[in-house]
Amino acid sequence: MIPSNCLHTTISQDRSLNQWEYLFVDPRQVLEKAFPNDPVFVEAVVCRLASGAKFLAEEENTSLAQLIRLTLEEYRAEHAYHVEVVHGLLTSILMLAARLFEGTGEPLHPSRTGLRQIMPAMEYINQAYMNPVSIQEMAAKCSLSEAHLRRKFKEYLNMSPNEYLTAVRIRHGSNLLNTTNYSMMEVALRVGYQSVSSFDRNFQKLLGTTPYQYKKNSKDYKGKLLEYKISAKKGWKTREDV
Repeated sequence: MIPSNCLHTTISQDRSLNQWEYLFVDPRQVLEKAFPNDPVFVEAVVCRLASGAKFLAEEENTSLAQLIRLTLEEYRAEHAYHVEVVHGLLTSILMLAARLFEGTGEPLHPSRTGLRQIMPAMEYINQAYMNPVSIQEMAAKCSLSEAHLRRKFKEYLNMSPNEYLTAVRIRHGSNLLNTTNYSMMEVALRVGYQSVSSFDRNFQKLLGTTPYQYKKNSKDYKGKLLEYKISAKKGWKTREDV
């Protein structure tokens, strides 16, 4: 199991000719689909999966090995509902993989411990995004100064607290546009904006299109919000960093 940006080689110990097969997975995409209402949990699991690489023999974790074999077989066979089955299998693989790093004493990615400091603010934003949310309230939830909170958000999420708030609001706004017949003003108010112009400006900034265009042709912009990266990916420079 090799996390993103971890340099590696694929060479057998005895330098003999071998066959290798890889299963490329975007953990965040899989977990966000499996746990759509719990971004904090998703972030924690993604960080744990990024904490290092693992090389296991099949007998060391037969459950994980069986799930990987089943996933590859489903990909090849393409039976009915294979997409849904594969998603369930990938979710299980990721959760079992994350468990391997629990309590092992191995060093975790720096963002894993740092993220805990700002999780109260993230949870607060996810629960109160429809109301006025101030940087002072976010900082108080984390027992940090405002300046320290801003630094931590930039360091671990690659964005400011207000940018994270905007991302949460626009995600919920796009969902309302897709699933309701609310007026644009109603949608704006329900996600924390007091005017359509504010909602429109932030929507365009994040998705590159207006709410009206999105509502008219939502399928054309379906992947845009997922492309907005909440977390910066950081690689390792040396073996010691892993």
